[in-house]
Amino acid sequence: MNKFFTRSLLLVVIVSLFSCAAEDRDDVQSAAFNGTDLSTTLAPSDLVGTWNLSVMQADTPVDLNSDGTSNNNILNETNCFDQMGVVFREDMTFTATNAKLGFSGGIDNDEITCESGRADSGTWDVDGDVLVLDINVGGIIYTERKQLTITPTTFAFAVTKFESDKYVSDPGDSSASPIRILSLEYAKN
Repeated sequence: MNKFFTRSLLLVVIVSLFSCAAEDRDDVQSAAFNGTDLSTTLAPSDLVGTWNLSVMQADTPVDLNSDGTSNNNILNETNCFDQMGVVFREDMTFTATNAKLGFSGGIDNDEITCESGRADSGTWDVDGDVLVLDINVGGIIYTERKQLTITPTTFAFAVTKFESDKYVSDPGDSSASPIRILSLEYAKN
């Protein structure tokens, strides 16, 4: 009797698991059948507007301003990036205001310097959840592709150590040297 009860219980559990999995598949198939896209797709209209840099999150805390407090959000450590922003226009052109942090100022070349206010422009488009920028720099077009995480009021993307040279000029022995990944978040005005 005990074996019968155990086998019956096991059979009920197995049938329940398969029926739940089948219902989940049916929901997905039904959504696909009804034309609902379950993947993240970015529409150009999601980005049209003016966006300002709101967070520059590092994977490790740094103390750039030498106040004894380290932060992961670089914006809490320097005002160098305060003017960074981008305007995406409906005609698929953009203008971005950028900045670059350096570690070559002062008498000993160990103070932070900031090059801000540089404007870049070009055209843009979206491909799924990827922002595609064609940037005109001195007559040469450079293409950048960044996978975005987007909400109605923010978008964000990651920048690797290799790519971070656009934002930080690090000689290799600065307080920013341990950073491997930055996450930049822009908020819509």
